[in-house]
Amino acid sequence: MASEISTDLRTFLQETTDQGPFVTIYLPMEDEQIPEKSKIQIKNLAKHAEGVMATAWPESKWETFAPAIDPFINDSLAWADIHGHGFGLITNGKRTYVQALGNVVNEQAMVTETPQILPLLLDNQRHFDFDLLALNIDRVEFYHNDGTTLTPVALPANPGRMEATIGAELRGGEKNSVSKGPDELSDQRRYYTDLDKFITDTYSKPHQRMLILIGLAQNLRMFHEISKNLYLSNRYQIEASPVNLTKPELDDLVDQMRQEWRKDQFEHALNRIDRATSQKRYRSDLGQVVDAVVNGAVEHLYIQSGARYNGRIKDMQLEGSSEQAQHNNLLNDLADIVLAFGGKVTLMNADYFSVPVSAILRY
Repeated sequence: MASEISTDLRTFLQETTDQGPFVTIYLPMEDEQIPEKSKIQIKNLAKHAEGVMATAWPESKWETFAPAIDPFINDSLAWADIHGHGFGLITNGKRTYVQALGNVVNEQAMVTETPQILPLLLDNQRHFDFDLLALNIDRVEFYHNDGTTLTPVALPANPGRMEATIGAELRGGEKNSVSKGPDELSDQRRYYTDLDKFITDTYSKPHQRMLILIGLAQNLRMFHEISKNLYLSNRYQIEASPVNLTKPELDDLVDQMRQEWRKDQFEHALNRIDRATSQKRYRSDLGQVVDAVVNGAVEHLYIQSGARYNGRIKDMQLEGSSEQAQHNNLLNDLADIVLAFGGKVTLMNADYFSVPVSAILRY
């Protein structure tokens, strides 16, 4: 569950090292939010950031940063390609990084020495990307899950040639009934074999996405028995008849599975921490964590989601008395440095993690 950053963001961070200050803005968005509302939100956040800059960075001029933000205040077309539940913008006045977020983000506007990337890391970490195959006996539905959005995918008519395989004279009665004769079971297995190959070759192999099933228990068992798809999940599935499920009902079932996946990720992280503790490689004292981070000794940094510690790393030393430090989240600086040294960063839910920050050392 370590937060992996996109190539574009990594390039932005590498090319803007020591080129702060940075203005960072995050705003939550509703589904299909109209541009006018987004423009008002970012205008208010930019005004706040301008005030922070005047106080904490008086040598910097807002006019240098405004051109990167003004299009989102004045031009509705700037929002045309921004879709999701949140929006993030980071700029140092020369380079700008913009990202639509799949998850809701807290409203924030900051001016800091380093880019504030924790909300981006959390959004990437929550990104559960998989395909969902809804199994009936003689027909299927297919979806792609991107973060928190489940989107239907149009399949060719009858993939696997079910009608030709099962034969109308053999089916009879309810197609998804529990009781089926040997001919029907044999036809169903042939259909699932064809379907498995089609999904594997068309979607799973090219995109390398986890495949998750929803269906009646007997249909799930049969598909797992015949499947040769290496991306088919043995851990996650939804045991429920997809027949007559409304989209909201399906979304609710899938969301329950997303929550199960997140819980599993946190528990895996705690297991890694337990192993590192037994190996004497785990640190939760802030001073020890900071020292390990600035020396490139951290393999994996854990930060409590939403935690804040006023301070900054200046010349690889902890500093907390300046006006700039008071407007900065030290935990973000630690994440920046760990990523720069090739380490990993995971944000932990407070239900599982009681300290603001801890680290597993490389040795």
